[in-house]
Amino acid sequence: MKKEVIELSVIITAHDEGLLAHKTMLSILRALEISRVNKYEIIVHIDCGTDDTIKYFQRYVDDKHFKIIQNCFGDLGESRNAAVKVARGKYVLFRDADDLVSNNYVAEVLKILRTHKEDVVVGVQYCLSFWDCTGKFLLQELPDSTTREENAKLIFGVNPWGSSLAGKREIFLKHHYISTKDGFGHEDYAFNIGLMADNIPYYSAPGTVLFYRRKNNSLITQNSGNHVTQPYSELFDYKTWQKYAEPKAFIWEQEFKEKKVSLLKNIYQMARHDSKAFNALIQPVATFVRKVTGKKLIEDGTTILAPKIPDAVLKAWKEQSDIEMQLFPTKHYQKCGWLEYKLDADPARYLSHEYWKLCQQIKHKPDYIFIVPWIVAGGSDKVMLNYITALRQIHPEWKITVITTSDSQNTWKERLPEEVNLIEFGKTVSKIPDEYCKDMVMTRLLIQLQCKKIHIINAVYGYEWVQKHLELAKTQFEIYVSLFADGQFTDGTGGWWGYGDPYLARIYTAVKKAFTDNQNYVDKLIKMNAFDSEKVLPIYQPIEVPAIRHKIKTHFKDDKLRILWASRIVASKNPELVVRIARKLAPEKYQIDVFGRFDEDYTDFSFPEDVATLTYKGEFDGFDSLPVDDYDVLLYTSYSDGMPNVVLEAAATGLPIIASNVGGVSNLIRNNETGFLIDKIEDEDEYMKILEKIHQNPKVLTTITNNVTQLLRKQHDWKKFRQVVRDEF
Repeated sequence: MKKEVIELSVIITAHDEGLLAHKTMLSILRALEISRVNKYEIIVHIDCGTDDTIKYFQRYVDDKHFKIIQNCFGDLGESRNAAVKVARGKYVLFRDADDLVSNNYVAEVLKILRTHKEDVVVGVQYCLSFWDCTGKFLLQELPDSTTREENAKLIFGVNPWGSSLAGKREIFLKHHYISTKDGFGHEDYAFNIGLMADNIPYYSAPGTVLFYRRKNNSLITQNSGNHVTQPYSELFDYKTWQKYAEPKAFIWEQEFKEKKVSLLKNIYQMARHDSKAFNALIQPVATFVRKVTGKKLIEDGTTILAPKIPDAVLKAWKEQSDIEMQLFPTKHYQKCGWLEYKLDADPARYLSHEYWKLCQQIKHKPDYIFIVPWIVAGGSDKVMLNYITALRQIHPEWKITVITTSDSQNTWKERLPEEVNLIEFGKTVSKIPDEYCKDMVMTRLLIQLQCKKIHIINAVYGYEWVQKHLELAKTQFEIYVSLFADGQFTDGTGGWWGYGDPYLARIYTAVKKAFTDNQNYVDKLIKMNAFDSEKVLPIYQPIEVPAIRHKIKTHFKDDKLRILWASRIVASKNPELVVRIARKLAPEKYQIDVFGRFDEDYTDFSFPEDVATLTYKGEFDGFDSLPVDDYDVLLYTSYSDGMPNVVLEAAATGLPIIASNVGGVSNLIRNNETGFLIDKIEDEDEYMKILEKIHQNPKVLTTITNNVTQLLRKQHDWKKFRQVVRDEF
């Protein structure tokens, strides 16, 4: 028996629409009737349907044009793919079971499809979104696609072509809709990206309108809230984008301000047109403002209001109101004009500019990515550099990328090996005020780099990105973190914060391994957060003990003990304590020299000039830039830290150390054995006792230095460090 030739398969996806589906069916059936297409079928795919939805569609079971299918994918993409497989039409056309279409929809779509032998997709010219039972509407005009380059730039930040697609069945068999699982979503968005990647043109059927019903519990709303993204696509290949012309930039501050003013004016005009009471209230105010400033508060509505509603939309809008009574363009809307949604006014349209700038910074496809806030003189920055050195020795074929998330000068970026790729994300996107838009750019960047291994070091933005994309991080990446200590708030309340809690705790299930530089912090993280000891590990940072080292003095020049203090100058490093100590020291016996860069947020403190034993020497660029031989001991006063890099480097040079017993310091400095450890870290008299002890008996420093050298070579050996990196990274 010869199979019946079907020209069009209309696929309706349903879930929990219930009786709302009836309005959709009335709209679709009327459009089919007006199109005069004879050979068609309607496939209703009910996915995990509610009882009311299943009951409603039972009325079509005996209709020869209908095929009712039930599954429980719980996924719109899989529903559409399943329906396409059973479709028999030359063309397929998709619609959801709660939307409506203009009367001319099917006829105009088929007119375009029939005239193109090549693969094309066709959709509506206008999308009129309406929020159910709210009276809120939004109009969008959907453009035809153009060149591959312009399509890529357009679709990067916004899906301009929606879900109202029709085309040859073979197109939809080849280009599957993605599953909205594993952190991916917006199946329509991803599908359209795939079409543009394959250069399949999109045409808007002239004068057609989709009436898109918005619901708070819709999948698209859920996906947006879950920060889902689309999979890798050749359309966004960074090598290709490096060859593109620079996209148009978006002047964020100005454009957002103008958009806000425009919206306020529209709201104002709507209230003014409809409310006599409002007019009575505002008119005297407007008159007064005009007299005082010479400026009009009330403008002519024709200059303020948005463009007139297109005639085709008005016609279709009125025609659908006999099916859906919410859809009628009342005099209120016609009088007030329309807040029309234009692609060029959408900030997301211009995210391609930021992505293009990031692409210009990409040297290669990475095998390992570090996400850090900045690259400046600091302990965590030195840790990253150690990791990079080890990885390049272990895996010389690996390509390494560093992504900085803050708008920073990255003063230490010259210390990165030439082969390492630096992407200054924070600086590049610094003008974007919208965090959701920033997130879209970062997510696309990480997806397109196609690197599994991501290592976050003290970057709050990195932790927050993983938390927003937890499922994506679990399924598509291997997430590593390095964290070193908790810190105390600088507002005087005494409260503490840390990367372990809440940041690591919130993304713990997505993290493969977490590293710190001392055992003490590992123990604290496990005790306070119930972390697994197999997942949270100490990696003692390596340090070379130079052959030529600081000479330990058995007596002091001019009988004066010269003390070095070197660190970032910020509250957590306790510079106030240094001042208190210096005030109690005799200037003929002691001298403290302070080196360090003031933290930009630490502006209420300065070193006094009236303390004879204290001198501020300015900034320094790493410990190796300090005149270590001019000093007899290192003084370390911090009240929060991990394993301080300055302590490690001082010990390696042979400089004896007096340190507060915080964080992981005791992993290296053992009191009266490898250094001098102060338990009462805020008590300046405790530090003075040690300084006086050293001043009276300088020979004690020789034993201290020899002991710490042995511990360094045993605990902080480069060979051991490389082995841990090899095993755990």
